[in-house]
Order: sequence, then C-alpha cells, then structure tokens
Amino acid sequence: MDERYLKHQGKMARPIPGMSLTNDPNSPAPFEGPPEFTKKKEALEAIFSGLIEEATYVQLIESLANGIPIMSVVQVLLYEGFKQGKWNPDLFLLLIEPTAYIVMALAERAGVEYVIDNDEDDEDDDMSAVQNQFDSVKKSLSKGKPGVVPKEIAKKIEEMPPMESLLAKPKAEQPVEDAESLITRP
Repeated sequence: MDERYLKHQGKMARPIPGMSLTNDPNSPAPFEGPPEFTKKKEALEAIFSGLIEEATYVQLIESLANGIPIMSVVQVLLYEGFKQGKWNPDLFLLLIEPTAYIVMALAERAGVEYVIDNDEDDEDDDMSAVQNQFDSVKKSLSKGKPGVVPKEIAKKIEEMPPMESLLAKPKAEQPVEDAESLITRP
C-alpha cells in the first residue's frame, strides 16, 4: 500500500473495529435502541412540523436561496434524525424522496429558486447504498411523482401563507404620525 495513504488513515479519528462491542449496554447510543418512529407517515409529519417552525423555516429558506442543494438539506436532516434515534436505516431510505418533495414544496411556496443537487459533489463521494438511493431520488425529482407526500402534509403546505422576501422592508404595525423635527425651530 501507498505510504501516504497509510499515514492519512492513521491520522483519522475514528473508532477501532469492534469498539462498539465494548460500549456499556446499559447506556446505548440513541440509534442503538428502538426508533421513535416506525411508520413513514408519522415520521413525515414530524419532519414537516419541524421544518415549519419559524426559526427552522427561515433558515431553510435562506439556505435554499443561497444555493444549498435540496438533497444536501435532506441528507443532513435525515441523518441527524437517525443519529437521534428517530428512525432506523430502512425508514431513513424510505423518507428521502418524500422529504425532498416537502422541502421543494416549501421552497416553491416561498418563491425561492432552488437547486436539487450539485453534480460536482458526486466525483468525490463513494457509491454506497444511501448515495445510490439519493441518486435515484434525484432522477425521479426531475420527472415529478405525484402522491409521494401524504395528502395532509400537501394540504398544509398549500394553506401556508406565502412568505415575504427575506429582503423585504418590514411592515410597520402602526402608522407613524408626522412629528416635527427636533432640529427645526418652533
């Protein structure tokens, strides 16, 4: 093997193979226990509820407006949910496509031009099962598949008020009366 490769691998901070077998079974990591969600619909409702919280929604729309790809947002969102023990890897894969459609619908509702995925990133990534799933979802997103997002969530998205531009001037709640300037003489 190449000596540079071995040095690089030696610097990486990662667990030793078999290390998970030595963890205390009385305090497992969140993803080592039973998942919080086992049904796709319940998990999607939780994801949607989290995305439309005011702070999260504004950050999501700003990120998409700045050119962050939808598939990157979905990947981070679902992976964090997995690490927190919200779903297992199988449900993770089932949630990719509907979550991408939800994020796209929210972006369209806010009037934001979005990018589905950066093709440049594919050169450096290894082709794992998750990456293959993301690629197939990316292809299906361009075709548009109706019925992937549950009807209740799609209806809630349609009922959401349109978001004003992030650069729009804030509306004054009460009109300001014309006051005399402090500089002018009475």
